[in-house]
Amino acid sequence: MRAPIISDLVARDNMLEKEIVELRMQLLKQYSSEWNEEVDYILQNGPSRIPYKKYGEVGAVETGYDCQSKLPYVIHKGKRLYFTSGCSRKRCVEIYRMMIEFDGILGGRYWEKQPHQYQSDTFKIEEGDILADVGCAEGLVALDVIDKVSKAYLFESNPKWIPALKATFKEYGDKVKIINKTVSNIDSDSTITLKTALNDVEGGIFVKMDIEGAEVDVLTGSKEFLKERHNVKLAVCTYHRQKDEEEILALFNEMGYQYEFSDGWFYSKGYDKEHRFPYFIHGVIRGWN
Repeated sequence: MRAPIISDLVARDNMLEKEIVELRMQLLKQYSSEWNEEVDYILQNGPSRIPYKKYGEVGAVETGYDCQSKLPYVIHKGKRLYFTSGCSRKRCVEIYRMMIEFDGILGGRYWEKQPHQYQSDTFKIEEGDILADVGCAEGLVALDVIDKVSKAYLFESNPKWIPALKATFKEYGDKVKIINKTVSNIDSDSTITLKTALNDVEGGIFVKMDIEGAEVDVLTGSKEFLKERHNVKLAVCTYHRQKDEEEILALFNEMGYQYEFSDGWFYSKGYDKEHRFPYFIHGVIRGWN
């Protein structure tokens, strides 16, 4: 597939939305043939966070309301995944569909490429692993593998999610530890480092990290621990800030981790105030030692 040339882009200006015109302006300044497919998709279909062909949908989602906990839920693999009390059942289904079908965080090939997928066929949570879900929110990732892992540490700083997490994992006793703190580069009453939380655990560790741009701070704060600890896998989001991909990759190299990026690219206008133009960025970097 050939790259869009400047004359193509200029000729189509009148048909493109303002956001696409901004993209054209950036591409005129710095164009990479690596994005041929993504640029062509956007030019043909309009702006899309995931600029690839979509293959399918989740289908019917079973939902309900728990009168005892007063929380709504959806059914995932036969288990109840609870949401916050202020969430309608309809909204719960929408959020669940977004995570499964649009973001594709669990895989399932809903898209031609899936830049937000944490695991792959070769990089995945194995039987008996310890899961550290940093920024777990509703806990879908943990619930999906709860019967496989030996223990799950669920880190969520927002207190509104704690009742839902407790309801979702109430049958799993000591296997699940819910930590209502911000994972950071320091330890305090409200923050905790990965080193402090995981220093005494035994076995392989799988860390999933999606914390709105704080990933670099967390990795920096526990860099020596992650460097010295054996059998660690890291699935870290790189799309929140434009500089995150470069900085996290540098940390992986410093720690001696091998790595791969998730499949495809996000089309993003940036999650912070440093950026004026849209850009393409990898969604997740996966590292192992």
